[in-house]
Amino acid sequence: MAAALELKHKAGQDSIWAAIRKLGEFTRKDVIFELSKEFGDAVDPDTVKSYIQRLTRGGFVAPTGRRKSGGHQLYLYKLINDCGNTAPRLKADGSRSLLGAVTESLWRTMKILGGFNIRELQAAATTETVQPSYEMTREYCQQLCNAGYLRRPKRGRYRLVPSRYTGPKPPVVTKTEGVYDANDREIVYVKPVEVSV
Repeated sequence: MAAALELKHKAGQDSIWAAIRKLGEFTRKDVIFELSKEFGDAVDPDTVKSYIQRLTRGGFVAPTGRRKSGGHQLYLYKLINDCGNTAPRLKADGSRSLLGAVTESLWRTMKILGGFNIRELQAAATTETVQPSYEMTREYCQQLCNAGYLRRPKRGRYRLVPSRYTGPKPPVVTKTEGVYDANDREIVYVKPVEVSV
């Protein structure tokens, strides 16, 4: 008997940021309602709360007061630093997360180089603010091979598959070693799991 695994696409930082940009001034409840139009019940209020807190600490949104709603006082926020379509990747304290910057640099460099080995990619993707490690570069390339973004024409060499370049946002390797395409907004690879029945 075969079992099917259903993957549910949840609202993440990119979607939350897009909703905040659309609303301009908002409460958490407003953002959740906006996201529910696309994601239904796949909106985690704690994820929305956490991201708004990070945006506040990072200086992207600011509390402007409160709004009464159904007997409750809701905090009202305003977008004060709109940095464009790309959602800010922030740590809990509001400072920039370099993990997103590393994968962005690797992805952009893959497009420029076309063909490369791990050391070439690592060196070319290194900037003053971004220094990908050899191990992280190797692991990211392996995951993109698994998902079909990269091919290995010869041992030790990688090549970006042109038709798999879906846009400027880098594919995201998930905690479960799957790959999510942020441009197409879909899961493109799930690590196979062995199940004993």
